[in-house]
Amino acid sequence: SKVGPAAAMGLLATFRAEEIVSAVVRGESAALTRAKGIGKKTADRLVLELRESFEKIAHEAGVGSKLAPGTKLADDL
Repeated sequence: SKVGPAAAMGLLATFRAEEIVSAVVRGESAALTRAKGIGKKTADRLVLELRESFEKIAHEAGVGSKLAPGTKLADDL
């Protein structure tokens, strides 16, 4: 079972793209479950399958500074 369009839209409706990347890179699957259509298993699978790719994206885009504690996403957990 893959992440469908409804779950993807739920993620994008709940988080900014940078927050999704941050949560995946940091392994914060619990944060991802706040999105409609994303349960624990799906969030865990997203982190497992996307972490390596998102680490590269975050590094190339300079999102690394947004991954530090004290960011909106980290504060909400």
